[in-house]
Amino acid sequence: MIEKKYDITDQKESEHQKEDFIVIASHELKTPLTTIKAYTELLQEMCNAGDYASGAPLVKKMSAQVDRLIELVHSLLDTTRLIKGGLLLNLEQFNFRELIEECVENLQRSANSCHIIIQCKKETSIYADRDRINQVLTNLVSNALKYSPG
Repeated sequence: MIEKKYDITDQKESEHQKEDFIVIASHELKTPLTTIKAYTELLQEMCNAGDYASGAPLVKKMSAQVDRLIELVHSLLDTTRLIKGGLLLNLEQFNFRELIEECVENLQRSANSCHIIIQCKKETSIYADRDRINQVLTNLVSNALKYSPG
C-alpha cells in the first residue's frame, strides 16, 4: 500500500483570504448603496410633493455616491494587484476636515436614529491617499453607527 500526504495549509489560507475579501468587499459596497437608496427615497418624496427644486442637491450627492461605488470597484481591482505585489497609492495633499465632513454627510442620511457630531475644529492638511483614508473613515463611522446606541 502506498500512502500520499499533501500539505494543504497554503490552500486553506488562500481560501480564508478569499472569504475575508468577500466580506470586506460586501461591506464596502453596502455603505454607498445604502446612502444612494436613502437619497432616492428622499427624491421620490420631494417629487411626489411637487418640490423639484430641492432635489438637485440630492442628485449631486447620489452622483458622488455612484462615483464612490466606481472607486470601490477600482479598489477591488487594486486588491488583486496587492496580492500580486503591485498596489500603487495615489498620494496627494488634501484637507482632512473636509474629508471627514464629506464622509459624515454621506453617512448621516442613512443613520436615521443617530446624529453624528464632528468635533474636529482645526483645518488640517495631510499628504496621503485620499480614497484609502475615505474608506477607513467610512468604515469607522459606519461601524460606530451600526454598533452604538442612538
